[in-house]
Amino acid sequence: LTITSVWLVWAANVLEMLAKASSDSVAPNPTTVLNRLWNSCLKPSPEWIGSINSSTKIPNFGSRLESLQNMDKKPLIAIAFLVTASVCLGQSAPDAGRVVLEGSKAVLLGERLQFDPNSKSVNGLAKPSESLSWGFEIPKSGWYQIVVHYALKEDRNGGKSSFNATIGDQNRLGPIHSTGSLDRYLPQVLFDPVELTSGSHQLKLQLKEMRRSSDLQIRKVELVRAREPGVP
Repeated sequence: LTITSVWLVWAANVLEMLAKASSDSVAPNPTTVLNRLWNSCLKPSPEWIGSINSSTKIPNFGSRLESLQNMDKKPLIAIAFLVTASVCLGQSAPDAGRVVLEGSKAVLLGERLQFDPNSKSVNGLAKPSESLSWGFEIPKSGWYQIVVHYALKEDRNGGKSSFNATIGDQNRLGPIHSTGSLDRYLPQVLFDPVELTSGSHQLKLQLKEMRRSSDLQIRKVELVRAREPGVP
């Protein structure tokens, strides 16, 4: 569904229920209102439900809304609409300028490489022959900056090691430094941006030099829309 069509569905639901509310002597059940609007978004995933719960910080939102049945019906409909609209916007309009490649989805090449569910990162990258690879889709042609999110307690290479990312015939490098702790993940931009067409691509992440330790943790790689190099 496009953003426009989703908004048309919302508007139709809201107008219908406002008309019904104005003719009924009893306020409509607010949970029913919320559920109807919720279903117009094609039933958001559990991840989105968790997201809205954590962002509103209101436990058992549906039950608490239901307990407000005796309030004026129009504010309840408005509340239901706004909460559902915020969720639907997030789900129906993903950020077209950012592609996220999670470590949990990477194809690992290397005997010591493994995904740790506790840190949500891939551990053990130490040799240039080892790699993490992802297949991904680019929604819109353009220039994209590659950003690696990683943690490294101590840099035993003295700043003399680099990430090496490859997409097709384009290679990009970025330095590796200590982040101070294995719990502290920082983004490292690889220079310069890569030019990608819309459609399917493969990204391979390796090291340019051998590392003296294998405590490097890679959580994810992002591709973020960027300006064409040299264009202000």
